[in-house]
This record gives sequence, structure tokens and C-alpha cells, in this order.
Amino acid sequence: KFKGCMFIGAGIESENYDVVLELIASTIKELQTTLTEVELMSTKEAMVASIRSISDFPNSFINFFYTEILEKPLDYTFSLDEMIESFLAVDLKSVMKVYENLTLDTVYFITGGEK
Repeated sequence: KFKGCMFIGAGIESENYDVVLELIASTIKELQTTLTEVELMSTKEAMVASIRSISDFPNSFINFFYTEILEKPLDYTFSLDEMIESFLAVDLKSVMKVYENLTLDTVYFITGGEK
């Protein structure tokens, strides 16, 4: 949220590690070249639903607003509706510009112990 990172998680079997890593790399490449207006609109709808659901859970509500005020000036105020408006205002060209700089940075793989 504060650093512009995207996290990709995958629960995989050890023997599928290389295949999944390649799949993630190809998916990133695909994002950089083939995102459509329809996919962007679908993502916006999902984000709006997620934002609206924040107020359904007090802990999520408090955590969300707490992290928002950490990065804003003390006199800054906003509402969930304003946030929704800002998400809906994003256009495909802007998203694609961000995707141009998307790179795979860190990979970690958790393995189980021996029985």
C-alpha cells in the first residue's frame, strides 16, 4: 500500500515450483501487453465492492482508516466514496504505464519439515 508493491501468492507442490514460477512470469508479461477495458472495468467493480465492504467489519474499518491517516497530512480528510471515485477515474492508459515498470523482485518458497 505504501510502497507500490504487488504480491502474488500461490499454494503449490514442490515439484511444480519451476512451472508455477514460469506461469507467474508469463502472466506478468501478459498483463503488460494485453489488459483490456473490460478487464479494467471488472477490476474496478471488484475494488469498489471491496471498499464498500470495509464498513461492514469494525476491525477492517479501523485498520483501513488508521493506515490511511499514517500517510496523509494531519488535516487531510476523505471518505470511502471519494476513494471509490478515484478508483473509477483511473483509465487504461495510466494502468498500462504502471505495468511497464512491473518486475518480479523477490520469490520465496516455504517447504515443510521432514516427517
